[in-house]
Amino acid sequence: MNFEVDVVEFLANPVSRRAWITFQLRLKGESFSTIARSMGVSRQAVRKALYMPYPRMEEAIASVIGLPPQVLFPERYSADGQSLHRPGRPKKQLSTITHLSGKANRKTTCED
Repeated sequence: MNFEVDVVEFLANPVSRRAWITFQLRLKGESFSTIARSMGVSRQAVRKALYMPYPRMEEAIASVIGLPPQVLFPERYSADGQSLHRPGRPKKQLSTITHLSGKANRKTTCED
């Protein structure tokens, strides 16, 4: 039985991965709160990495556990270890931009 292969297969399931990460943090005497305090963010910001791509928090969690983030979150990284997450906010839809610009261009008049 190869331990490394079993862990990689186990981490492929997001639900079991979350439980495993929490367990590993407890074994090391850490928690999401202690990571958050050391990074100056909220506990929820750290936990967010368990549910959606958040490279900065993924790195923090992985460093405490002692594994690279590519192993903990394999679906979020390419084979060469580059994050697949595009940084920044999503682009606004064209219809939203048109709607907002239409309001901005409207003239208002004041009647006495």
